[in-house]
Amino acid sequence: MPPSAICGVGLFCGIQLVRDKKSRALWDSPLKVGALVQDLAHEGGLYLRSIAPDRISFMPPLNINEDEISEGLTILKHALDKAWSRVMSVGP
Repeated sequence: MPPSAICGVGLFCGIQLVRDKKSRALWDSPLKVGALVQDLAHEGGLYLRSIAPDRISFMPPLNINEDEISEGLTILKHALDKAWSRVMSVGP
């Protein structure tokens, strides 16, 4: 799932999920890609929040350690990969 913009303050990070990174084309609203990534991340044990349109926010505690960051990013990557596969199976 290609993000078009990643921004944040401190450990608060927002990621905009887009259909095409180059054009920054958004996904069709009915697909609810952000909510899908959120749900898949929750299944993997990572808390993040979906914000319309298809933006996710990640806000780990300030006392997070390097191993926990790595684990969280692994879960996020799996959630993004699963979401990509599901969305592409029904067509963008």
